[in-house]
Amino acid sequence: MAARRRRRQGERTGEYLASLARHRTPYRFGQAVTRIHGDRAVEAVTVQRIDRDWRPIQGTERTVECDAVALGHGFTPRLEAAIQAGCAISAARFVTVDERQATSTDGVFAAGEVTGIAGADAALAEGAVAGFVAAGGALDDERMRGPLRARRRMHAFAERLATHEIRPGWTAWLDDDTIVCRCESVTRARIEAFSERGVAAVDTSSSRGFRLATRAGLGACQGRTCGRSVEDLVGRPLGLDRRPVLSSLRIGELAACETSPPM
Repeated sequence: MAARRRRRQGERTGEYLASLARHRTPYRFGQAVTRIHGDRAVEAVTVQRIDRDWRPIQGTERTVECDAVALGHGFTPRLEAAIQAGCAISAARFVTVDERQATSTDGVFAAGEVTGIAGADAALAEGAVAGFVAAGGALDDERMRGPLRARRRMHAFAERLATHEIRPGWTAWLDDDTIVCRCESVTRARIEAFSERGVAAVDTSSSRGFRLATRAGLGACQGRTCGRSVEDLVGRPLGLDRRPVLSSLRIGELAACETSPPM
Protein backbone atom coordinates (compact mmCIF):
# COMPACT_ATOMS: atom_id res chain seq x y z
CA MET A 1 0.00 0.00 0.00
CA ALA A 2 2.80 2.41 0.89
CA ALA A 3 4.56 1.62 -2.41
CA ARG A 4 1.37 2.34 -4.38
CA ARG A 5 0.90 5.59 -2.50
CA ARG A 6 4.48 6.69 -3.27
CA ARG A 7 3.97 5.75 -6.93
CA ARG A 8 0.81 7.89 -7.08
CA GLN A 9 2.67 10.78 -5.43
CA GLY A 10 5.40 10.46 -8.04
CA GLU A 11 2.81 10.46 -10.83
CA ARG A 12 1.13 13.58 -9.45
CA THR A 13 4.49 15.33 -9.16
CA GLY A 14 5.19 14.47 -12.78
CA GLU A 15 1.79 15.87 -13.79
CA TYR A 16 2.49 19.12 -11.94
CA LEU A 17 5.89 19.51 -13.60
CA ALA A 18 4.43 18.74 -17.03
CA SER A 19 1.69 21.34 -16.50
CA LEU A 20 4.24 24.00 -15.52
CA ALA A 21 6.32 23.22 -18.61
CA ARG A 22 3.28 23.14 -20.92
CA HIS A 23 2.03 26.53 -19.76
CA ARG A 24 5.57 27.97 -19.44
CA THR A 25 4.92 28.81 -15.79
CA PRO A 26 8.19 29.84 -14.09
CA TYR A 27 9.19 28.19 -10.82
CA ARG A 28 11.85 30.07 -8.89
CA PHE A 29 13.81 28.88 -5.87
CA GLY A 30 15.19 31.15 -3.16
CA GLN A 31 12.71 33.95 -3.80
CA ALA A 32 9.67 35.23 -1.95
CA VAL A 33 6.83 37.71 -2.24
CA THR A 34 7.89 40.34 0.31
CA ARG A 35 5.31 43.05 -0.49
CA ILE A 36 1.76 43.11 -1.84
CA HIS A 37 0.73 46.46 -3.33
CA GLY A 38 -2.70 48.01 -3.86
CA ASP A 39 -5.27 50.17 -2.10
CA ARG A 40 -8.66 48.48 -2.63
CA ALA A 41 -7.40 45.41 -4.47
CA VAL A 42 -4.12 43.69 -5.35
CA GLU A 43 -2.26 45.59 -8.05
CA ALA A 44 1.28 44.22 -7.87
CA VAL A 45 3.79 42.34 -5.72
CA THR A 46 7.44 42.75 -4.88
CA VAL A 47 9.43 39.57 -5.45
CA GLN A 48 12.83 39.41 -3.79
CA ARG A 49 15.64 36.94 -3.28
CA ILE A 50 16.05 35.68 0.29
CA ASP A 51 18.93 34.00 2.11
CA ARG A 52 18.85 30.67 3.94
CA ASP A 53 17.17 32.26 6.95
CA TRP A 54 14.55 34.00 4.74
CA ARG A 55 16.03 37.46 5.18
CA PRO A 56 15.44 39.59 2.05
CA ILE A 57 18.54 40.42 0.04
CA GLN A 58 18.65 44.14 -0.71
CA GLY A 59 18.94 45.13 -4.36
CA THR A 60 17.14 42.04 -5.70
CA GLU A 61 13.62 43.51 -5.63
CA ARG A 62 11.44 43.43 -8.73
CA THR A 63 7.78 44.38 -9.17
CA VAL A 64 5.27 42.10 -10.88
CA GLU A 65 1.84 43.45 -11.80
CA CYS A 66 -1.01 41.10 -10.87
CA ASP A 67 -4.58 41.06 -9.58
CA ALA A 68 -4.41 38.03 -7.25
CA VAL A 69 -1.87 36.39 -4.95
CA ALA A 70 -1.82 32.85 -3.53
CA LEU A 71 0.64 32.86 -0.65
CA GLY A 72 1.58 30.26 1.95
CA HIS A 73 4.52 29.69 4.30
CA GLY A 74 5.11 26.34 5.96
CA PHE A 75 2.81 24.34 8.24
CA THR A 76 1.91 24.50 11.91
CA PRO A 77 -0.26 21.84 13.61
CA ARG A 78 -3.43 22.31 15.64
CA LEU A 79 -2.44 21.58 19.22
CA GLU A 80 -5.61 22.35 21.19
CA ALA A 81 -6.42 18.75 22.15
CA ALA A 82 -2.82 17.99 23.19
CA ILE A 83 -2.55 21.20 25.21
CA GLN A 84 -5.86 20.51 26.91
CA ALA A 85 -4.59 17.03 27.82
CA GLY A 86 -1.48 18.58 29.42
CA CYS A 87 1.04 17.24 26.90
CA ALA A 88 4.46 18.87 26.69
CA ILE A 89 4.99 21.03 23.60
CA SER A 90 8.45 21.55 22.10
CA ALA A 91 9.97 24.92 21.22
CA ALA A 92 9.20 24.14 17.57
CA ARG A 93 5.49 23.88 18.51
CA PHE A 94 5.03 20.12 18.19
CA VAL A 95 3.84 17.55 20.72
CA THR A 96 6.81 15.87 22.40
CA VAL A 97 6.74 12.06 22.13
CA ASP A 98 9.17 9.22 22.82
CA GLU A 99 9.92 6.23 20.57
CA ARG A 100 6.62 4.67 21.64
CA GLN A 101 4.71 7.79 20.51
CA ALA A 102 3.86 8.39 24.18
CA THR A 103 3.45 11.99 25.32
CA SER A 104 4.42 13.45 28.69
CA THR A 105 0.87 12.76 29.90
CA ASP A 106 0.32 9.23 31.17
CA GLY A 107 -1.91 7.19 28.89
CA VAL A 108 -1.90 9.75 26.06
CA PHE A 109 -0.22 8.88 22.76
CA ALA A 110 0.18 11.14 19.73
CA ALA A 111 0.79 10.46 16.07
CA GLY A 112 0.75 12.42 12.84
CA GLU A 113 1.71 15.97 12.12
CA VAL A 114 1.08 17.22 15.65
CA THR A 115 4.39 15.49 16.44
CA GLY A 116 6.24 16.80 13.34
CA ILE A 117 5.58 17.37 9.65
CA ALA A 118 6.62 14.20 7.81
CA GLY A 119 3.73 13.28 5.52
CA ALA A 120 0.92 10.73 5.36
CA ASP A 121 3.11 7.62 5.37
CA ALA A 122 4.89 8.76 8.53
CA ALA A 123 1.55 9.50 10.18
CA LEU A 124 0.26 6.03 9.35
CA ALA A 125 3.41 4.40 10.73
CA GLU A 126 3.29 6.52 13.89
CA GLY A 127 -0.38 5.69 14.34
CA ALA A 128 0.35 1.97 14.04
CA VAL A 129 3.08 2.25 16.70
CA ALA A 130 0.95 4.37 19.03
CA GLY A 131 -2.07 2.09 18.75
CA PHE A 132 -0.06 -1.08 19.26
CA VAL A 133 1.76 0.23 22.34
CA ALA A 134 -1.39 1.80 23.79
CA ALA A 135 -3.06 -1.60 23.53
CA GLY A 136 -0.28 -3.18 25.58
CA GLY A 137 2.15 -4.23 22.85
CA ALA A 138 5.92 -3.80 22.84
CA LEU A 139 8.21 -2.26 20.24
CA ASP A 140 10.29 -5.44 19.94
CA ASP A 141 7.24 -7.36 18.73
CA GLU A 142 7.75 -8.83 15.27
CA ARG A 143 4.61 -7.06 14.02
CA MET A 144 6.23 -3.68 14.67
CA ARG A 145 9.17 -4.18 12.31
CA GLY A 146 7.33 -2.77 9.29
CA PRO A 147 5.84 0.35 10.98
CA LEU A 148 9.13 1.16 12.74
CA ARG A 149 11.08 0.82 9.49
CA ALA A 150 8.58 3.04 7.66
CA ARG A 151 8.71 5.63 10.46
CA ARG A 152 12.52 5.81 10.33
CA ARG A 153 12.53 6.14 6.55
CA MET A 154 9.91 8.90 6.45
CA HIS A 155 11.45 10.84 9.31
CA ALA A 156 14.82 10.80 7.55
CA PHE A 157 13.16 12.00 4.35
CA ALA A 158 11.36 14.81 6.22
CA GLU A 159 14.63 15.98 7.81
CA ARG A 160 16.26 16.24 4.38
CA LEU A 161 13.31 18.03 2.83
CA ALA A 162 12.26 20.34 5.71
CA THR A 163 9.88 22.30 3.44
CA HIS A 164 7.55 23.10 6.33
CA GLU A 165 10.16 24.95 8.35
CA ILE A 166 9.56 28.69 8.74
CA ARG A 167 12.88 30.51 9.02
CA PRO A 168 13.26 33.48 11.42
CA GLY A 169 14.21 36.05 8.77
CA TRP A 170 10.61 36.44 7.60
CA THR A 171 10.01 39.19 10.16
CA ALA A 172 12.31 41.47 8.12
CA TRP A 173 9.63 41.59 5.41
CA LEU A 174 7.15 43.43 7.61
CA ASP A 175 6.27 47.12 7.80
CA ASP A 176 4.92 48.82 10.91
CA ASP A 177 1.39 48.73 9.47
CA THR A 178 1.49 45.03 8.53
CA ILE A 179 -1.48 43.30 10.17
CA VAL A 180 -0.32 40.31 12.21
CA CYS A 181 -3.52 39.45 14.11
CA ARG A 182 -6.26 39.57 11.48
CA CYS A 183 -9.15 38.99 13.88
CA GLU A 184 -8.39 42.16 15.85
CA SER A 185 -6.45 44.07 13.14
CA VAL A 186 -3.34 44.27 15.34
CA THR A 187 -0.31 45.62 13.51
CA ARG A 188 3.36 44.89 13.94
CA ALA A 189 3.88 48.38 15.38
CA ARG A 190 1.33 47.78 18.13
CA ILE A 191 2.84 44.42 19.06
CA GLU A 192 6.34 45.84 19.28
CA ALA A 193 5.13 48.85 21.29
CA PHE A 194 3.91 46.49 24.02
CA SER A 195 6.84 44.09 23.94
CA GLU A 196 9.58 44.13 26.56
CA ARG A 197 11.14 47.12 24.82
CA GLY A 198 7.92 49.11 25.03
CA VAL A 199 5.40 50.10 27.68
CA ALA A 200 6.71 48.92 31.06
CA ALA A 201 3.54 49.96 32.89
CA VAL A 202 1.62 47.06 31.32
CA ASP A 203 2.42 43.52 32.39
CA THR A 204 3.13 41.83 29.07
CA SER A 205 5.15 38.98 30.57
CA SER A 206 2.09 36.71 30.66
CA SER A 207 -0.21 35.52 27.90
CA ARG A 208 -3.18 37.27 29.50
CA GLY A 209 -1.34 40.54 29.97
CA PHE A 210 -0.09 40.58 26.40
CA ARG A 211 -3.56 39.79 25.03
CA LEU A 212 -5.14 42.62 26.99
CA ALA A 213 -2.39 45.09 26.09
CA THR A 214 -2.29 44.40 22.35
CA ARG A 215 -5.56 42.49 21.70
CA ALA A 216 -3.51 39.98 19.69
CA GLY A 217 -5.06 36.54 20.13
CA LEU A 218 -8.38 37.84 21.50
CA GLY A 219 -10.33 37.33 18.28
CA ALA A 220 -12.39 34.45 16.98
CA CYS A 221 -9.40 32.16 16.33
CA GLN A 222 -8.07 32.71 19.89
CA GLY A 223 -4.47 32.99 18.73
CA ARG A 224 -4.47 29.84 16.61
CA THR A 225 -3.62 31.80 13.47
CA CYS A 226 -1.43 34.61 14.79
CA GLY A 227 0.06 33.10 17.97
CA ARG A 228 3.29 31.80 16.51
CA SER A 229 3.83 34.93 14.40
CA VAL A 230 3.42 37.17 17.44
CA GLU A 231 5.90 35.05 19.42
CA ASP A 232 8.43 35.34 16.59
CA LEU A 233 8.09 39.11 16.65
CA VAL A 234 8.54 39.53 20.40
CA GLY A 235 11.24 36.87 20.58
CA ARG A 236 9.79 34.77 23.37
CA PRO A 237 7.02 32.19 23.92
CA LEU A 238 3.72 33.67 25.09
CA GLY A 239 1.36 30.71 24.79
CA LEU A 240 -1.23 32.74 22.89
CA ASP A 241 -2.71 29.57 21.38
CA ARG A 242 -2.93 27.66 24.67
CA ARG A 243 -6.58 28.35 25.43
CA PRO A 244 -8.12 25.10 26.80
CA VAL A 245 -10.82 24.82 24.14
CA LEU A 246 -10.96 22.63 21.08
CA SER A 247 -12.81 25.20 18.96
CA SER A 248 -14.52 28.53 19.39
CA LEU A 249 -18.30 28.63 19.80
CA ARG A 250 -20.56 31.69 19.83
CA ILE A 251 -23.00 32.11 22.72
CA GLY A 252 -25.74 32.65 20.15
CA GLU A 253 -25.06 29.22 18.67
CA LEU A 254 -25.48 27.66 22.11
CA ALA A 255 -28.67 29.63 22.74
CA ALA A 256 -30.09 28.45 19.43
CA CYS A 257 -29.68 24.79 20.34
CA GLU A 258 -32.88 22.95 21.07
CA THR A 259 -33.27 21.76 24.64
CA SER A 260 -33.17 17.99 24.90
CA PRO A 261 -36.33 16.47 26.45
CA PRO A 262 -35.89 15.03 29.95
CA MET A 263 -35.06 11.32 30.08
